[in-house]
Amino acid sequence: MGRNIKIIATGGTIASKDMGNGLRPGLGAEAVINTAFSGDCSGAQEIREMISKGELCLDLSGLFSIDSSDMRPELWNELGVEIDRLVRETEAGDSAGCVDANADENATDGRDDPTGRKYDGIIVLHGTDTMAYTAGALSAMFKGLPIPVVLTGSQLPIEVEGSDGTKNICDAVRTVLELSESGFGEAIERCGEDDTGACETTGRFGDNNVYIVFGGRVIDGRYATKMDTDGFDAFAAVDREHECYVNDLEKIPNVFFTDIEVDAVECNGPDDSVRQANDDSVNSETHMKQVDVKDVETVRDTEYTFMPLSMAEVQLVKVHPGLSSIQLSKMISDGIDAVLLELYGMGGLPTLYDSLLPVLERAVEGGVKVFAVSQCLYHKTDLNRYEVGKKLASVGVIPLGSYSTEYALACARGANKWYKWTIN
Repeated sequence: MGRNIKIIATGGTIASKDMGNGLRPGLGAEAVINTAFSGDCSGAQEIREMISKGELCLDLSGLFSIDSSDMRPELWNELGVEIDRLVRETEAGDSAGCVDANADENATDGRDDPTGRKYDGIIVLHGTDTMAYTAGALSAMFKGLPIPVVLTGSQLPIEVEGSDGTKNICDAVRTVLELSESGFGEAIERCGEDDTGACETTGRFGDNNVYIVFGGRVIDGRYATKMDTDGFDAFAAVDREHECYVNDLEKIPNVFFTDIEVDAVECNGPDDSVRQANDDSVNSETHMKQVDVKDVETVRDTEYTFMPLSMAEVQLVKVHPGLSSIQLSKMISDGIDAVLLELYGMGGLPTLYDSLLPVLERAVEGGVKVFAVSQCLYHKTDLNRYEVGKKLASVGVIPLGSYSTEYALACARGANKWYKWTIN
């Protein structure tokens, strides 16, 4: 049975060349993939063998060719619409028409798949600087993805000797094959480092199905952040329970996580006029609607839905010593729809000298939605532990648990009026 993977190129370091004035994207998807699989590393050899035997087919396309510093919400929506189109074709059982990279004449296009499924997964080649933001945006736009969407890239261009691009692409292919074979919604076990080799289920990936695969790690897109400017192990999860190593993927058990009670907030998004993902255009003038805190409830809905991001104006504010009420007031002045605060620790900000609370209270009363995450890398925002946190909650600040800032920005943008953001 042939397996089919869609690979979408968007530029980034992995596709970059030195054009005489520094690196910039200059390679298309086919050039990147052919270079990646031309090497002698075991992963590339294994994939070449799968292709030559008709066991794997790679469908290549390019959507953008940009430095990821230029990524923005409009492009996230364009990427989302393309992924939604591919998913809907897959769900409809359309036959795959993929083009094999480095395949011989015996390669198959996967039409003998008795499930009728077109793609087993999607890989997005992306620049590293905003990869976590894109993973967060896609995680917000999609609910119940039936196939995994994996983002990867590299810290060195694919044509440079010693590039990490080949390994990351091979790991991404392996991850798609493992996750699509084991099924959506399943738990990932992580093995302990003790001598017993015992494993325990520590994370829950299946309720998202958007990942970053980089430096040997698989990271839930809602928790991923870039940690290193040029190191190969560049990404980590802000909550350790939401990452594992590629070598642990075979530990995925045949278990679905359902009936899990979590605190949730419902983020309401664009008007229904932009709800249809197969529309050719996205209404950039739609704004965020109401955001309501929900009681503890059961999360078990995996119905596939896609909603483009709204074009709401969102202000990210990192609280720091010396941030004055005047400064904050100017930062969240007229025209701002939502604010994301990066707070100290579990949820602190100045309230004694030049308190920022009155500014936030006026903003909330004026219809601005104010969300909060921690500046700390690990563990969640909790506004119930300290007095200052309770004061924030009392004026209407909404904590977003242990999610990454990158994903929280998408939540603050009001992506999905039907989505329940779990607060872990």
